[in-house]
Amino acid sequence: MLKKASLSLVTLSVLMLLELSVTFALNDENTLLAVEQRHDIKYQSIVNQADLLTMLYVGSEDNWIVTVVRKPQPGGLPQYHMSFYQKIKDGVFQKLYEYTTVDRFQTAYATIDRDRLFTIWTTGSAHRLRIFVAGDKSIKEVLSAGWKRDPEFVHLTKDNELEILIPSGEMADQEPKLAEIYQWNGKVYILVDKLPWAERLKELKKGGNK
Repeated sequence: MLKKASLSLVTLSVLMLLELSVTFALNDENTLLAVEQRHDIKYQSIVNQADLLTMLYVGSEDNWIVTVVRKPQPGGLPQYHMSFYQKIKDGVFQKLYEYTTVDRFQTAYATIDRDRLFTIWTTGSAHRLRIFVAGDKSIKEVLSAGWKRDPEFVHLTKDNELEILIPSGEMADQEPKLAEIYQWNGKVYILVDKLPWAERLKELKKGGNK
């Protein structure tokens, strides 16, 4: 009996830790911050950073470089620093924004016209999607959404933009209850509808069916 009770307590503890890690990921408070002290940085210094995980160009004129660097922390989880460098002149940049998190970096990619940057992060069994818009002189975060399974990117309207479907009301080993549907309105992503999961792929009017 004692062994069974101990085993049950261990199982409960593991489940609580998993749920806690999911909660942290879904209620993340990390934000994109402007860098106050700025100085000119040469291109070679950017690409030769230690522990550099990825680098890509964004912006309509490729006037931004985005990097993600993993920085170990003594006695704690490593931090991931995503930095946005604006081009000042050929081969010279300034770091204007930085996003720091203990969520593990998974991937990043830009849209075809490079105006938006999609980034995906993971913590425990949960994930977070963050989308940034690259303007001529500024970077803005336009969507932050968490989930426990992969989001879906689908065409639900007749335009060229993909809608983003985020699972909601998930339970272990069960289908999500709802799908939150986000659309790009030219400036930000907006929540336009919530549908039962089984009905998530039906055609949607621009701006939602409400």
